[in-house]
Amino acid sequence: MSISHPLHVIAEDVLHHSKMIHGSNPNTSAKRRCGYTMRYMPATVKVRSTGPHAAHAVYLARGRDRAGNEYGEPWVPFAPGIR
Repeated sequence: MSISHPLHVIAEDVLHHSKMIHGSNPNTSAKRRCGYTMRYMPATVKVRSTGPHAAHAVYLARGRDRAGNEYGEPWVPFAPGIR
């Protein structure tokens, strides 16, 4: 079953579940449209250091690491391929 739920407001942010199918019409304005993905997971999850997601920096939001991950420093600008 699918349900169409159009947004009738000019939104600055839209949040949705990562498995929800979503889309929008083409951007015909002169303004940039960008996306940002943030995923939260328990501190017990080990993040793979190889594969397609290896270039993504990982940050500890709270608590303490229980899986031995390497974390990025929030104050250091992100550079692809460098954690």
